[in-house]
Formats: sequence, C-alpha cells, structure tokens
Amino acid sequence: MNCILVCYHNINQEEKSNFNLDDKRIIIDILQKEIPETYFRMAYSIPAILYLDYKDSLKQLKLFLSKCSNRDIEHVIYVLDYSHKLYEKLDLIDVVLNSTIVFEINYAVEKILKKLVIKSTNGTQTVLQYLKKRIEYWEQLYNDKTHYGYHVVPMHARAFFEVDYDNSILKEILNTIFNWFNNEELDYWKNNILVAIIHYISPSSHIHQKLYDVFNDLISNAKSFNHILNLTTSLKAYNKKNSLYVDLIVKIFKHSVTLSLSSEQEDKLKKQGYISLTTLGVKSGTPGQPFSVDLELMELMKESIQKYKNGPPQITELFNATLRSTEECIQDSYRENDEVW
Repeated sequence: MNCILVCYHNINQEEKSNFNLDDKRIIIDILQKEIPETYFRMAYSIPAILYLDYKDSLKQLKLFLSKCSNRDIEHVIYVLDYSHKLYEKLDLIDVVLNSTIVFEINYAVEKILKKLVIKSTNGTQTVLQYLKKRIEYWEQLYNDKTHYGYHVVPMHARAFFEVDYDNSILKEILNTIFNWFNNEELDYWKNNILVAIIHYISPSSHIHQKLYDVFNDLISNAKSFNHILNLTTSLKAYNKKNSLYVDLIVKIFKHSVTLSLSSEQEDKLKKQGYISLTTLGVKSGTPGQPFSVDLELMELMKESIQKYKNGPPQITELFNATLRSTEECIQDSYRENDEVW
C-alpha cells in the first residue's frame, strides 16, 4: 500500500488536479484500513482528493487527521498550503486547525496562523478562536490533572508574530484576550497562559508606540481590580524594558486609585508590578560581569525615580524596590567573579 501511495506522493501538484474518482477510491480504501505505517505517505497523498467532490473529501480528510500524528498533520498542512492556498479556505482551515488542538503547535501551524493574520480578511478572529479552543482543551487537561507538558502556544525563543497590525486590529486582539480572563483572579497556571498568549501574538518583544497607545487605552478603561491586575501581569510578556513600559506601569497605579482597591488588593498589584518589571527573560553575558539587561534596568529605574518623584507613593516604593533588587543582582555578578573554586 505504501508503494501505491508513493506513486501519488511523487506526482507533482499540477498533475494531481487531474485525479479521477478511481484514484480517490484507492486512497480512501487505504485510509479506511487504518494502518499507521501508511500515514506518512498518506499525509502527502490525501490532499489530492480535495479536487474531487470537495465536501465529501473534506470529511475523509477530517477522518485521517483525527487518527494521525502531529508530524503527519504537519506534512498535510505543507501540501495543502502549497496546492490549495490553505489560508483562503476557512472551512478547510477549521478542519486542519481543530485536528491540532490536542498537540503542540508545530511550525507548519505557526506558518498558517501568521498567514491568516496577514492575508485573510477574518484571519485574526480565526486565530483567536483557535487559541481559545486550546485554552479550553488545557482546562480539560487541568481538571484531569494531565496538563503537564501541554502548551497553549509555542515556547521557543522566536515564538511571537512580529506582525505590524493596525491599531484597531491590535486593540481588538488584546481586548479579546483580556476578556477571556478579566472575570477572575488568575492562578499560577492561567497567569502563565495569559502572558504566553500575549507574547505569542504580539507584534514586538518590547513596548513600542503602537503597543503603548493600545495598552494605555485598555488601562484607562479598566473597570475592576482583576482587570487592572491582569493588565499588569500581561506586561511580563515584554522582557525588554524602556521608558514607555515604565510609563504604562505608572498609569496602571494612577488608574488603580479610581478603583477604590482594598489594602490587600493594592499589595497584590504592587507585587505584580514588581514581578513584571523584573522579568527580563533569559539573560546572557560575560562570566564575572553583570548582565547588560540588569545594567539597563538599573539606569532605567534611576531615571524613573527622578522622573516620577512627585507621583503616587506606590510608584516610588516600586521603583526603589526594583532598583535595589537589580543592584543586588549586579553585585552578585561581581562577587561570583571573585569566588575561588
């Protein structure tokens, strides 16, 4: 059977559009035998049947995707994207993406998600719906205590979109994500999921003017403690700190005054602000020397303390605590250089 599928596999995409019903029957007959050893070749062959009786072929494709591995799905996506312009067919996209919810997001899926955002009219909503389904699947695993090892979004270092969204689209994206979480105070796991999703779908790894404008608007419209706390948490997604980042932190605390928070809520917000400010991602540098990100944060905090010295007391306390912590990290780097092994 693999020999037969190899023949279909090796036919170029233009010739596959000339497939007939006999070819389709052969492929489906092999598929219905449910032999995992044929799935690798089947992944390259089954997209061809979509040229014949599209609706029925979509059902057959869905059947195959429900049985095969993440690797096989990745191969199917590559072929579909080449032969059918996958991002243009939302019914096909739904079938393909829904089959990947139980798996880690592979590179082929990442490529399609980015194409949807850039090229498809309703692509952004499709991507957001997909991520929401992955969160819901994670919640099922969490309730069964089998969530370890499952990631809602990719965790590799380059896992963010870097798309130059329009302001309106960026605001829609962030609003939608925050609406998933705003009615609750997040536990450890959901806290991490929120940050990971913001990081993944963000246009940049740092706060630039466009992101600043959108976050500023979101902060101004925050109506509850959970809302403002989750906004503060989400800023952890941006490891590189700058003056715009600091200004958002200041605006969060200024706006929190209008929400009549309890002393306990104020403490939680200040703690989260400290965590967000001191989250710098993976550090790298010269052994025995301070990390450059620590030095940059130290200078930023010194400037911010002077700039906002007449601001709310919580801001001064927060920036001073961050400065002390950063200076301790820098001194630790020098001390480690003097250690004798």
